[in-house]
Amino acid sequence: RNLSALGMSRKSVQLDELEDDVDFSETDNTDFVVGFSPAVCCVFSVVFDEQFGPKVEWQYPKNVDLTDVEYYAMASGLHSFDSLDHIYFDHGPSQLFGFGVFKRHLVGAKVTRGAVMRTVGVLCTHYAFFEQHKPFLENFVSSTTEMNLSQADCQKLQDFYTENGPDSAQALVPSPSLSLTSHLPPGSVSLLFQTFGPHIFSLWRSVMMRKKILICAPPPVKKLSLIVYAASLLSNNQVSSVRWQTVSQTNPIFYVNVATDTNRLQEEERFVACTTEEIFEGKSHFYDIFVSLSPSQSNEVRILGQDNFKDWLPLSNADWKRYQVIKKQFQAGKEQFLLSYISNLNNKILHGLSSASKSHTPISLDLLPELGLEEEDFSFILGFANEYNLPIEIEYPTCWKCCS
Repeated sequence: RNLSALGMSRKSVQLDELEDDVDFSETDNTDFVVGFSPAVCCVFSVVFDEQFGPKVEWQYPKNVDLTDVEYYAMASGLHSFDSLDHIYFDHGPSQLFGFGVFKRHLVGAKVTRGAVMRTVGVLCTHYAFFEQHKPFLENFVSSTTEMNLSQADCQKLQDFYTENGPDSAQALVPSPSLSLTSHLPPGSVSLLFQTFGPHIFSLWRSVMMRKKILICAPPPVKKLSLIVYAASLLSNNQVSSVRWQTVSQTNPIFYVNVATDTNRLQEEERFVACTTEEIFEGKSHFYDIFVSLSPSQSNEVRILGQDNFKDWLPLSNADWKRYQVIKKQFQAGKEQFLLSYISNLNNKILHGLSSASKSHTPISLDLLPELGLEEEDFSFILGFANEYNLPIEIEYPTCWKCCS
């Protein structure tokens, strides 16, 4: 909705003011979690069986519940993908996060399909620890070209567990807090920004509004997993105490599929997830926001949402202005600026609304510049106030109701 067209001109926020508040000397580590160990809780190998499909061929230790892990480890579409791929997933039965490295080896007539497909992976208490295990898993799955693991292969995996499991030296080192931002895999933020372009702000609003977000694209799953990780941080803020419930990180559940996750997607209150299964688009009861990414290099983004999101979901002129500010910093090599900028914007919004609530100042167009926003963001702030049930009065602009 263009408020200026309704004759309601107001002071426009200076977007560069947000830029000036950012310290580029270090990453904004605004989202910390505590109580997690870097230990590997389980190592597994999944192979595609010509008769039965994907199956767990080996695991250690044996007492970890790996129910349905094969459906995550062999994501839909990987059967025709020749490069290494990475799959992040949230494994409900074990209550652990999973990370797998997939490889398809062409072996000619040795097997019916002419290829050996295998994923070797780990289960950990938190996804922030996956990056440190990637080199071993990539090397292992790249070198195992036979249909069945050898005894020596199994011993290598068991030795890896011994060196990285709960009783290993690194697992015994205290880890009082964990910064998710600083543990982002390299290139994650750049991938998010380059894929979404100005649509990053539609995604940001969806995260801030605590929506169920499902992102769909063909393999590689690695791209989708890293996008989910980075997108989950778009609600980062440093506001520790407000007069309503805390605006915290959204729940990243990473790769999901129809075979195992339909009940969970209905039960979760909010999440950001990814899939390679296009069938989800027609099942809108599983999500609030569906993002379809083009498989081509054009980075076409389609964002679908329910009708009641149409006031704040589409791109606005303000989004394009913010995008240009961030793009300028990316071109200067400051990749982490995106999360710093978003975190700073979130801080301004939350501090401003908290102050307005305490002073009984109504939400109005005049308040938006103090929140780091523009007139076109009024619908978003109204939706945000409603979502969090803020104890704050709304001052509608002239003609707002009659022109809505």
